[in-house]
Amino acid sequence: MVGASTSTSTRNDLRLANAQTVAASCSRAKSRIAHSVLYTHFWPYANAVFQTQNASTAAVPASCPLHAYANVFRRHENAKHKLNIHNWKCDICGKAFSSEAYLDAHLERRHMHQLLHEHSEDDDVPTPTCLADHCDVLHCQVHEHTLASQGKLQGPTSYAPPTRPRSAHGPPTAHVGTISCREVGRRYQQCEAIANACFGSHHNHHHHHADDDDDDGKADAVHNFFMAQFCAPHACTDASRKPPPKPFSLPVPRPLTAAARVRRFLFGSLSVIVVVGLAYYYYVMLGHVAATSVGRGDLKRVRDARRPKSRLNELMWLAKTKLFFPKRHKVY
Repeated sequence: MVGASTSTSTRNDLRLANAQTVAASCSRAKSRIAHSVLYTHFWPYANAVFQTQNASTAAVPASCPLHAYANVFRRHENAKHKLNIHNWKCDICGKAFSSEAYLDAHLERRHMHQLLHEHSEDDDVPTPTCLADHCDVLHCQVHEHTLASQGKLQGPTSYAPPTRPRSAHGPPTAHVGTISCREVGRRYQQCEAIANACFGSHHNHHHHHADDDDDDGKADAVHNFFMAQFCAPHACTDASRKPPPKPFSLPVPRPLTAAARVRRFLFGSLSVIVVVGLAYYYYVMLGHVAATSVGRGDLKRVRDARRPKSRLNELMWLAKTKLFFPKRHKVY
C-alpha cells in the first residue's frame, strides 16, 4: 500500500513538472482565445451530435489535444471569478485584483503548483497541452478580431491586424500576409492530425459492440464538421482556383441558458392563453349575436316626415336646415 501511494505521488509530481514546463512557454492570452474558439464554433455542435453536456471530456480520448483536461491553464481559468469589469477574484486564495492581467500574473507567481486537477489512479489522464500552440490551426486571429470589433475583448489583442488589402473574394482567410503555401499546407496537416486523434472512428472501442456503428457515425460527423470548420480554410489559392471557405463558415447550435428556457416557457404559455381566450371570446360573441339578431324583413328605415321626397328639394331642404339656419338650442 505504501509503495502504491509512493508511486502515485511520484507520477503526480512528474505530471506537475511537465505541466509547469509547458506553461512556462505558453501564452495565456492566446490559450484563452483558442478556448473561446472551440467553445463558440465547435463544441456546441459536438455536444448536440453526441447528446451530452460536455463532449470535450465525455466523447474524446485522453490522447486528444483538445480534451478539456489537456488545457494546461484549465484550473487557473476556472479559478478566476469576474466580479465586475474592474474587479477579479482568485478563487484559490480569495485575493481580489483590478484586472484580469494582474490576476494572471498572480496565478503565475503564486499558484503554479496548482495547475493540475485531481484525478483518480485509474483515470486515463490527458497530457498537459498548450492550446496556444494550435491557434494558427484554429484561426484565433480571425476570432480575436471579431471579438474586438464587437467590443467583447478587453485589453490589447494578441495579434497584429491583417495588413493585406481585401481581395475580390472578401477578407483574408488562411493565407494572410506573407504566409507561404508550404506553411498553409503544414497547418492543414496539423489540423487533420488533430481531427484524426480526437474523432477518428476507431478511437473509442477496442472490441466491437452493437452500438459501435452508431458511435462511429457520430464521430465521423463531428470529424467532418471539424475538417470543414477549421481545416478547409487552410488552402492556397490563385486566380484559377475557387477561394477556400472562410473560417467558422458553418453554423453551430447555441445552447439555451436557464433564463432563455424560462422566457421560452413563459412565451409559449402566454401564447396558448391568448389563443384560447380569443377563441372563447369570439364563441360567446357569436352566440350572443345569433340569439339577438333579427331578419332584414323586420327592419324598416325611419324617414323624417318633414323631409321632401324629391332629390332636388331634399338638397335644398338640407342646405336650409343644416347650413343657413341651423337649429339653435335654447339657453335656460
